[in-house]
Amino acid sequence: MRITMDVFSGRPNPSWRLIPKESQELAARIAGEAVNPDVWRPPTLGFRSFVVEADIDDPEWPVGLPYRFTVGESATGTVVTPPVVGSYSSLLGHQTEKDPAIDADNARWLLETAQGKVSDDILSVVQATLEAPPRPTPSVATAQVEVESVLERATAPTLDSASCQPFLTPLRLGFWNSRTVRLYNNCYNYAANFVSNTLAQPGRRSGQVYVSFDCEAVVAAAAADGCMPACEGTHRVLALAIWPGFDFHWWRLHPDDIWAQKLGWWMATNRDNQGRVIGGGLTPEGCDRSPYNTFCGYFYAPLGMQVI
Repeated sequence: MRITMDVFSGRPNPSWRLIPKESQELAARIAGEAVNPDVWRPPTLGFRSFVVEADIDDPEWPVGLPYRFTVGESATGTVVTPPVVGSYSSLLGHQTEKDPAIDADNARWLLETAQGKVSDDILSVVQATLEAPPRPTPSVATAQVEVESVLERATAPTLDSASCQPFLTPLRLGFWNSRTVRLYNNCYNYAANFVSNTLAQPGRRSGQVYVSFDCEAVVAAAAADGCMPACEGTHRVLALAIWPGFDFHWWRLHPDDIWAQKLGWWMATNRDNQGRVIGGGLTPEGCDRSPYNTFCGYFYAPLGMQVI
């Protein structure tokens, strides 16, 4: 059995194989429990779930069990209101309700199998997520207060220069959340509006991939692809944040000041980690984007920029 930790937005997710004894224990743990082959998960930055997969001829795989399912999605500590318009959740149909306590226990057990195979710092983030109590979606009134407070401290990109013609495409989440696109394209693909089916990495097309996960390195790599720090001409408008030492994440601006993002191989969404629409004064700089806590700034991608 192969386990993938769905935790990153830009870089490929960590994965590892269970030894036969661990595979047998996992099979025993989920026996009789609700299992969905592809379940809706909260569209949040940070840990979302473990994805369990098996080879068709895997001798440890129980008869009747899907060859791909998720563990831990009901215990991620973040609650949003599904579905968002165009979300992948609208394609899944009915899902069997899981027992959150059992799901969380199974997720903690899978986390133990990652010891020595995944960075301790990443394991700590996932552990904290699994132990955090669920937080409800803010009410409309609460969200309005939060947006107003954000306006006092967050800035938006300057787009009123005579030399800047922002190119803002309509929000088309349904396209990015179709299975053939969703699984193979990430936040950088979404920001550039370019489907490469490679989980695109800044600088890879030009042979100048980032050397570390910090603003300076990722910005330089994106610049090699054509991304600019100032808007001069017709450009897409992007934003970048970093999970220091571990990953990067990009957003793209749409009409009506709406920002959207794609979470690694998972879904595209226009909401932050609290389920709030990123717009109306709430920007990538001020939204809940934990653990991507270093905001690098706003950037501009020329039309036709390709990423791989």
